Amino acid sequence: LRMTGGQPFVTDGGHFILDASFGRIPDTRALSNALFAIPGVVEHGLFIGLASTAVIAGGDGIQTVHAARKPGSSIDHDVA
Repeated sequence: LRMTGGQPFVTDGGHFILDASFGRIPDTRALSNALFAIPGVVEHGLFIGLASTAVIAGGDGIQTVHAARKPGSSIDHDVA
């Protein structure tokens, strides 16, 4: 449960936020469906089908990952 000032954080809509880590998610749509099947879940932070590029910063630099254009095509990796 996300806390702020020692109290549960409440959204403008009166909802609580639960932060969770799932590690690698092999099937985001299946996880999305499973989360929405839980009573009380209003939304999740999975951005399915909304982005074609991710920019990931880490200790080894910045990596840009582009979504594959067609089945079997490779994903581009540019490390700065």
